Amino acid sequence: MDWPDREVAEKVKVTRTVTKTVDGVEQAVEETVEETRKRVQPGCLEVVYHLFSVARKHGPVVVRMRTVNRTDQVELPSLTSVWRSAEFQEREIFDLYGVVFTSHPDFAAAVDVGWIQGPPHAAGLCGAGRL
Repeated sequence: MDWPDREVAEKVKVTRTVTKTVDGVEQAVEETVEETRKRVQPGCLEVVYHLFSVARKHGPVVVRMRTVNRTDQVELPSLTSVWRSAEFQEREIFDLYGVVFTSHPDFAAAVDVGWIQGPPHAAGLCGAGRL
C-alpha cells in the first residue's frame, strides 16, 4: 500500500510572558495560550503478507511492514528465509514500487517490461496510472 504524506494539526498549550498595564502600572504576566501547529507526516510504503501453510493447514498469518518514508528509506527485511514462497512476490514489489528487501537470495527483475528503461517505479509510471 502507498500511504501519501498527510498534514497533522496538533493543539499545543504555550506559556508566554506578556507585559500588561493594570491601573497605570506595567506588569510582566505569564499567559497560557492554545495554539494549533501543523506538521507534515511523511508517507510510507506498506507491504502486507498473507501467509498460509498447506501442510499444517494453518493460516492466514498477516504480517505488515512499513518503510520509513516513500522516497529514500525504502528497505525492509526479506521473509524468504522463513517463507520461501515470498521470493517472487518480493522481487515483483521491488519492480513495481522500489522497495528493497535486504538479505533476499535472488534479487533479479521479476517482470520484464521492454518498453521502459529501468524499473517502472523509477520511470514514475506506477502513481500515474499508466502501468
